[in-house]
Amino acid sequence: MRPGEGLFAVSTVLLFSLGLPGGYEETDYCIGENTFRDRFSALALYQAKRPDKMVILATAEAQRQTIPQFQDAAARIGLTLNADSFVSIPDGRSQSEIYDILDAIISHVDTADHVILDITNSFRHIPFIYFSAVGFLTSLKQVTVEVYYAAFERGQPRTAILDLTDLVTLNDWHHALRNLQETGDLHRLAERIRDKAKAGRQYAKELRRFANWLLGTDEALAAGLPLEAGLKAAKAVEWSEKLPAGQARQFLAVGAESLRPLLEELRRFAMPPGIRAKEQAALDSRELERQLVLVDWYLEHGQVDNALRLMREWVVNRVLWAHHVTDWLDRDQRARWEHAINAASRRAWTASRAATHPAPSGAHTPPAPIQPSAQARERAYTQGEGPEKDSLLSLWGILRDARNGVAHAGFQSSVLEDIGRAAESALQTIQLHKNDDRFWRLERQVKYGRILLTPLGRSTGLIYTAVLRTNPEGLLVVTSQEALHGLRTALEAAGRPDLLPVELGGQAPNHVFLLNDPYTGYSQVEDIRSGAFWREVMLYCRELICSITGGTTVLQWCVSTLANEALRHGIPVRTVAMVDRRPHEEQQQNPFVCGEMITLGGVPGYAGQESQGAPQDQG
Repeated sequence: MRPGEGLFAVSTVLLFSLGLPGGYEETDYCIGENTFRDRFSALALYQAKRPDKMVILATAEAQRQTIPQFQDAAARIGLTLNADSFVSIPDGRSQSEIYDILDAIISHVDTADHVILDITNSFRHIPFIYFSAVGFLTSLKQVTVEVYYAAFERGQPRTAILDLTDLVTLNDWHHALRNLQETGDLHRLAERIRDKAKAGRQYAKELRRFANWLLGTDEALAAGLPLEAGLKAAKAVEWSEKLPAGQARQFLAVGAESLRPLLEELRRFAMPPGIRAKEQAALDSRELERQLVLVDWYLEHGQVDNALRLMREWVVNRVLWAHHVTDWLDRDQRARWEHAINAASRRAWTASRAATHPAPSGAHTPPAPIQPSAQARERAYTQGEGPEKDSLLSLWGILRDARNGVAHAGFQSSVLEDIGRAAESALQTIQLHKNDDRFWRLERQVKYGRILLTPLGRSTGLIYTAVLRTNPEGLLVVTSQEALHGLRTALEAAGRPDLLPVELGGQAPNHVFLLNDPYTGYSQVEDIRSGAFWREVMLYCRELICSITGGTTVLQWCVSTLANEALRHGIPVRTVAMVDRRPHEEQQQNPFVCGEMITLGGVPGYAGQESQGAPQDQG
């Protein structure tokens, strides 16, 4: 930015130093197309730039010997200097004196000033101090800078004043590139390129486009958007590859080598050539690998939150690819498969708890939680009480807990610790199994077929209709002792004595859940839910048909509660209702007439493959 740009005008400061007399001879100082004859290069710059004020740095000896000569020369061009323009500095012969010079410069430049620095007459190492000071001021006080040096040669009639401002730019490039390598931040580099465009350089339009792609990449990276980041990075890389080797200096006033660290970073996760939009990106091994590179990039730059979020989505992507799903960016499709992974994780957790903490049928014990706490999952992971450690479901559980904790800013009862270690461990597991399709497939073990879950009250005709209409391979009945006596009669009338529960001399998986009080026994539902038999049948049936008609409100609520738990565990559940449109008296006289069945809803609880027989590894 130059003086006067922006909302407020800023001061232009001509900053220079004077040494001892003896080397100041008149010459024609050339600045662009203008020539100014003078003994002092600073006065030539003054006439060319017309600054608002001067800051003249001088040692005690220079003030005594040189300043009078400088004031005389200034008077000849109509410039009168007041005492405030002169700043006393030490010789800079010690570390302490060097810092005194830095403090003097910083204290005489205001925020947002535009500094014109003339380093022509500085003594020995003093130009390096000045150069470092103005570089520091660009960050400390947001000043803008021009740097000049008069290349005076005794005996030559003309002296060119060289513009060294690009050397300050190189210093900015150094800091911007280092910032990129340490933090992954592209913003500072993009701003440097925008500055080149604002300075009116050649190819300003192309520079602005390049800067915008870098800023777009930076925003996408910061937001954790791997597809958008890849597309923007590809645009920036494409621009650089079309740039002839000798033109980097023309575009940016830096050599092509200065672009190399930036382009190497971008190429790591840029989309392949030819992909211009997200919908063109295919879910394949190359895209999955690109996303893992970005996960690694996030971890390298300390962005653990983005790494966790991306790994969670990567697991979903890998499961989709293992199951040959092509519409991988469809939100409904992704939600369905995320539900499938979550449900499989719950099944594995509940199955492992059932194996290690068996509950006798009917005994009241605390049920296995639908979603175990982070501490419980970590304990199970390390002590072998949960899903197998080296499995998709254990990976998903650990990764999900860490990601959710970060996403919700730690507002949970468990303490977030070592999330970086959790992220690194998850990435190692992913890298180990990334090419093994079997690891990423969701396979559910099935021991039982289609199970009918129904309440039973005094109206036996409803269960008669339910059995005939659903043709189940197993039967689970929620009832009371009083109503149980009608079950055998209804099943025999339906021609399905094979569905008799074990309590009536039948075989598993047929079972009766008895409520002591069918009118107010809500608390007893937890006894059923935590019972070993329900967990066994619920986890391993192919499909659960839930009939919600018959019996009291408590019986119906119990059936609905069990069906909802099955849904959360990824079991396909179909909800139905039985209807008998005959008059009540006729139903009582002849209950065993097949009525109607209304399907109320069916939610696929499982998206994957089933395995029969003995338990298999999840994945």
